[in-house]
Amino acid sequence: LRDMLTMLASFNAPGVIAEFLVNKRVLKPALAASIAQLLCPVGMQLVSTPIHLLGLNFYNSPGIDMSERFAAIRAQYRDSCTGRMGRILPAFGFGGIGNNVLRDTWRAKVMAPTMVPEKSRWLGMPFGPIGGQRRKG
Repeated sequence: LRDMLTMLASFNAPGVIAEFLVNKRVLKPALAASIAQLLCPVGMQLVSTPIHLLGLNFYNSPGIDMSERFAAIRAQYRDSCTGRMGRILPAFGFGGIGNNVLRDTWRAKVMAPTMVPEKSRWLGMPFGPIGGQRRKG
């Protein structure tokens, strides 16, 4: 569950958040995509850190009652969350931005001559469907 939340926040949520920011005319598309890609994975750590700490507590302290578990989670939450945010920012924040730029650039170079152009939701660069097939219609 914890890893699914991280993947959701790293790969799916930034596009939705960026589109929302653009539609509300808060930010331009490229800036909205970058900010969403930085904030979504980091922000999800606020939710996923307690799940992580609960799992560690179940493993390391079997047989204690839930009130003791939650007290341990509360005591460790701030430091653990800060550390997890610092760890995830380079990988899924900056790395996600770099991956999207490289993906869109290379997809435009490789697929554009043979595909029906579409718009990338990240950078507005044209690319066609994955798999090398033309779209009908």
